[in-house]
Amino acid sequence: MAYSYRPEKRKERPITGYVLPAVGERRRRRMPHRRPILFAVLVCLLMIAAGSLYMSPIFRVHEIQVIGTAGVDSELVRELAKLDGKSMFHLPLHQTERRIASGLPLVKAAEVERNWPQSVQITLIERTTWGYWASGNISYAIDKDGVVLEENVSPIIGMPLIRDLDANHLLVGDRVDTDSIVLATRLA
Repeated sequence: MAYSYRPEKRKERPITGYVLPAVGERRRRRMPHRRPILFAVLVCLLMIAAGSLYMSPIFRVHEIQVIGTAGVDSELVRELAKLDGKSMFHLPLHQTERRIASGLPLVKAAEVERNWPQSVQITLIERTTWGYWASGNISYAIDKDGVVLEENVSPIIGMPLIRDLDANHLLVGDRVDTDSIVLATRLA
Protein backbone atom coordinates (compact mmCIF):
# COMPACT_ATOMS: atom_id res chain seq x y z
CA MET A 1 0.00 0.00 0.00
CA ALA A 2 1.41 3.26 -1.02
CA TYR A 3 0.80 6.31 1.02
CA SER A 4 1.07 9.68 -0.49
CA TYR A 5 1.12 12.89 1.51
CA ARG A 6 -0.69 15.75 -0.08
CA PRO A 7 -1.02 18.71 2.27
CA GLU A 8 -3.15 20.69 -0.14
CA LYS A 9 -5.78 18.05 -0.13
CA ARG A 10 -5.89 17.52 3.57
CA LYS A 11 -8.55 19.48 5.29
CA GLU A 12 -7.89 20.88 8.69
CA ARG A 13 -10.71 20.83 11.08
CA PRO A 14 -10.98 23.53 13.71
CA ILE A 15 -10.90 22.39 17.31
CA THR A 16 -14.17 22.92 18.98
CA GLY A 17 -14.54 23.46 22.71
CA TYR A 18 -12.12 24.87 25.28
CA VAL A 19 -8.54 23.87 25.79
CA LEU A 20 -7.54 24.51 29.40
CA PRO A 21 -3.87 25.30 30.02
CA ALA A 22 -1.98 23.59 32.77
CA VAL A 23 -1.98 25.22 36.21
CA GLY A 24 1.62 26.49 35.92
CA GLU A 25 0.96 28.01 32.51
CA ARG A 26 -2.03 29.93 33.75
CA ARG A 27 0.04 31.60 36.47
CA ARG A 28 2.82 32.49 34.09
CA ARG A 29 0.42 34.21 31.78
CA ARG A 30 -1.10 36.39 34.51
CA MET A 31 2.15 37.22 36.31
CA PRO A 32 3.66 39.54 33.68
CA HIS A 33 0.68 41.86 34.13
CA ARG A 34 1.04 41.90 37.92
CA ARG A 35 4.79 42.48 38.15
CA PRO A 36 4.77 46.22 37.32
CA ILE A 37 1.93 46.78 39.77
CA LEU A 38 3.71 44.86 42.54
CA PHE A 39 6.94 46.74 41.82
CA ALA A 40 5.15 50.11 41.97
CA VAL A 41 3.49 49.17 45.27
CA LEU A 42 6.83 48.05 46.71
CA VAL A 43 8.52 51.31 45.65
CA CYS A 44 5.67 53.34 47.20
CA LEU A 45 5.93 51.40 50.47
CA LEU A 46 9.70 51.95 50.60
CA MET A 47 9.25 55.69 49.98
CA ILE A 48 6.64 55.94 52.73
CA ALA A 49 8.91 54.03 55.14
CA ALA A 50 11.90 56.28 54.31
CA GLY A 51 9.79 59.42 54.71
CA SER A 52 8.39 58.30 58.04
CA LEU A 53 11.90 57.51 59.32
CA TYR A 54 13.12 60.91 58.14
CA MET A 55 10.27 62.72 59.91
CA SER A 56 10.26 60.56 63.03
CA PRO A 57 11.93 61.59 66.29
CA ILE A 58 14.32 58.63 66.01
CA PHE A 59 16.79 60.68 63.92
CA ARG A 60 16.42 64.05 65.68
CA VAL A 61 19.02 65.73 67.89
CA HIS A 62 18.19 65.05 71.54
CA GLU A 63 21.62 65.38 73.18
CA ILE A 64 24.44 67.88 72.64
CA GLN A 65 27.79 67.07 74.27
CA VAL A 66 30.27 69.93 74.70
CA ILE A 67 33.95 69.02 75.13
CA GLY A 68 36.91 71.29 75.84
CA THR A 69 35.30 73.98 77.96
CA ALA A 70 37.37 75.56 80.71
CA GLY A 71 36.32 79.20 80.63
CA VAL A 72 33.22 78.93 78.45
CA ASP A 73 29.76 77.95 79.72
CA SER A 74 28.53 74.70 78.10
CA GLU A 75 24.90 75.83 78.19
CA LEU A 76 25.80 78.97 76.27
CA VAL A 77 27.48 76.83 73.61
CA ARG A 78 24.34 74.63 73.34
CA GLU A 79 22.16 77.72 72.92
CA LEU A 80 24.41 79.15 70.21
CA ALA A 81 24.47 75.81 68.38
CA LYS A 82 20.66 75.83 67.88
CA LEU A 83 20.58 72.12 67.00
CA ASP A 84 17.97 70.75 69.44
CA GLY A 85 15.25 68.84 67.59
CA LYS A 86 16.82 69.20 64.13
CA SER A 87 17.08 66.27 61.74
CA MET A 88 20.39 64.40 61.87
CA PHE A 89 20.34 64.12 58.07
CA HIS A 90 20.53 67.88 57.41
CA LEU A 91 22.53 69.47 60.22
CA PRO A 92 24.22 72.77 59.32
CA LEU A 93 27.59 71.72 60.77
CA HIS A 94 29.81 74.40 59.21
CA GLN A 95 27.36 77.21 59.98
CA THR A 96 27.13 76.03 63.58
CA GLU A 97 30.93 75.97 63.91
CA ARG A 98 31.19 79.54 62.57
CA ARG A 99 28.32 80.76 64.78
CA ILE A 100 29.95 79.37 67.95
CA ALA A 101 33.45 80.67 67.11
CA SER A 102 32.19 84.15 66.23
CA GLY A 103 29.66 84.35 69.08
CA LEU A 104 32.08 83.47 71.86
CA PRO A 105 35.30 85.52 71.96
CA LEU A 106 37.07 82.98 74.18
CA VAL A 107 36.57 80.23 71.56
CA LYS A 108 39.21 80.05 68.85
CA ALA A 109 37.57 77.22 66.90
CA ALA A 110 34.73 74.72 67.19
CA GLU A 111 34.18 71.33 65.58
CA VAL A 112 30.71 69.78 65.37
CA GLU A 113 30.24 66.04 64.71
CA ARG A 114 27.20 63.78 64.43
CA ASN A 115 26.95 60.81 66.79
CA TRP A 116 24.15 58.71 65.31
CA PRO A 117 21.27 58.35 65.92
CA GLN A 118 20.42 61.26 68.27
CA SER A 119 23.54 62.99 69.55
CA VAL A 120 25.90 65.79 68.49
CA GLN A 121 29.38 66.39 69.89
CA ILE A 122 30.85 69.90 69.91
CA THR A 123 34.60 70.12 70.54
CA LEU A 124 35.94 73.57 71.44
CA ILE A 125 39.44 74.97 71.16
CA GLU A 126 39.62 77.85 73.61
CA ARG A 127 42.00 80.77 73.39
CA THR A 128 44.91 80.68 75.83
CA THR A 129 46.71 83.54 77.48
CA TRP A 130 49.81 84.60 75.58
CA GLY A 131 50.59 87.75 77.52
CA TYR A 132 49.15 90.95 78.97
CA TRP A 133 48.10 94.33 77.63
CA ALA A 134 48.23 97.26 80.07
CA SER A 135 46.11 100.25 79.21
CA GLY A 136 46.02 102.95 81.87
CA ASN A 137 45.67 101.29 85.29
CA ILE A 138 43.96 98.14 83.94
CA SER A 139 45.74 95.00 82.71
CA TYR A 140 44.11 92.63 80.23
CA ALA A 141 44.98 89.03 79.41
CA ILE A 142 45.38 88.57 75.65
CA ASP A 143 46.08 85.66 73.33
CA LYS A 144 48.62 85.58 70.48
CA ASP A 145 45.99 86.90 68.02
CA GLY A 146 45.39 89.99 70.15
CA VAL A 147 41.95 89.03 71.50
CA VAL A 148 41.21 90.28 75.02
CA LEU A 149 40.42 87.29 77.25
CA GLU A 150 40.08 88.87 80.70
CA GLU A 151 40.22 92.30 82.24
CA ASN A 152 41.54 93.49 85.61
CA VAL A 153 44.09 90.71 85.95
CA SER A 154 47.48 90.92 87.55
CA PRO A 155 50.24 90.01 85.07
CA ILE A 156 52.30 86.91 85.75
CA ILE A 157 56.02 87.58 85.93
CA GLY A 158 57.87 86.18 82.93
CA MET A 159 54.99 86.58 80.45
CA PRO A 160 55.01 89.43 77.91
CA LEU A 161 53.48 92.71 79.04
CA ILE A 162 52.73 95.45 76.50
CA ARG A 163 51.91 98.94 77.78
CA ASP A 164 49.45 101.01 75.73
CA LEU A 165 49.98 104.75 76.19
CA ASP A 166 46.52 105.68 74.86
CA ALA A 167 44.73 104.31 77.95
CA ASN A 168 41.70 102.96 76.07
CA HIS A 169 39.18 100.84 77.96
CA LEU A 170 38.82 97.37 76.40
CA LEU A 171 36.16 94.67 76.72
CA VAL A 172 36.47 90.90 76.55
CA GLY A 173 36.52 89.97 72.86
CA ASP A 174 38.08 93.23 71.65
CA ARG A 175 41.27 93.06 69.61
CA VAL A 176 44.44 94.94 70.34
CA ASP A 177 47.22 95.91 67.92
CA THR A 178 48.62 92.66 66.50
CA ASP A 179 51.76 94.39 65.19
CA SER A 180 52.78 95.07 68.80
CA ILE A 181 52.27 91.38 69.63
CA VAL A 182 54.37 90.29 66.64
CA LEU A 183 57.14 92.72 67.64
CA ALA A 184 57.06 91.55 71.28
CA THR A 185 57.24 87.92 70.10
CA ARG A 186 60.30 88.65 67.96
CA LEU A 187 62.01 90.57 70.76
CA ALA A 188 61.35 87.79 73.25
